[in-house]
Amino acid sequence: MSGPATKASDLYYHVSNLTADEKIIIIDVQEEGGSYVYAHEIATGKSHRLTDDPRVRAGHASPHPKDPDTVFVTRGNELLRIQVSSGKVEVIGSVPSQPPVGLGQPTVNGANTHVAVGFRRDEKTWEIGRFDLKTGAYSTVIRQGFNMGHVQYHPTQELIFYVWETGGYAPQRSWVVNSDGTGNRPLYYSAKPDQWITPDKEWMTHESWVRKTGAMTMIMDKQGIVLVEPDGKWKVLFHGRYWHAHARGDGKVLVMDDNQGRIWVGNAETGDIRLLVSNYWKTGSKRHSHPAISESGRYVVFNDSHRHEAVSYIDLTTLDLPAWFKP
Repeated sequence: MSGPATKASDLYYHVSNLTADEKIIIIDVQEEGGSYVYAHEIATGKSHRLTDDPRVRAGHASPHPKDPDTVFVTRGNELLRIQVSSGKVEVIGSVPSQPPVGLGQPTVNGANTHVAVGFRRDEKTWEIGRFDLKTGAYSTVIRQGFNMGHVQYHPTQELIFYVWETGGYAPQRSWVVNSDGTGNRPLYYSAKPDQWITPDKEWMTHESWVRKTGAMTMIMDKQGIVLVEPDGKWKVLFHGRYWHAHARGDGKVLVMDDNQGRIWVGNAETGDIRLLVSNYWKTGSKRHSHPAISESGRYVVFNDSHRHEAVSYIDLTTLDLPAWFKP
């Protein structure tokens, strides 16, 4: 979806890579010394730029889960709304801060009334807060003395997920907190070594809510893909050394990659898998593919380095896939 003169990246898959009607793919294109939000129309194959301000964090764009004409982005301490059809940009609200802070990727609650963001407040404090989409008012949800990343609103409950981000192992990685700031607690943990399914301390990573079930997919390093319920109960879906995983809306089909440059689709109920893409590292750029499947399960979007650093997509309805794939 981008030419050889530019570099492009998809959106991290805990938000949708497509507008709510699945007609437009939103991507981050690096050109002219900056990073900009682009909209790619699937029907026409044409792309157009939605942002011109290099201060906008294009890689943190977040399509509205219900309104196909809205994409949320951040600019410094501001939350912005982009109208896809016109390119109009509107400031929703800002986080009071001096000096200014840089907000992370927006995430929308199930009622579509609030957007949560995470950011570093100062040298010792990280914060998650939320904006009221009607008034633009900002309120703090929680502060911690460690880096809070992968902030995600639960698709139906007033819960916000976050991780203790270290770039590797953390004593307790995954957490949830109620949106009013109460009930902060670990989401997944096996505190007793005799309950671990691996001799090493279990390392969970690359988490993403399943939109229609409210469960969460996680990668258990060197073990497989795990499905975790909001109450912490869990089960293994696929065994193997997978890297990232994302489920379609009903949770029955997942797309996942491994660390050998391959992307797979899998049946969460039976464990059956099919190879979808191989050799997307042909240029030697071993970047993360971050494969994302659309809520309906029709499209897979991923970072592709086969020819150059681009974003590609596959319409799965054009492939000869087994019956279990069909929604």
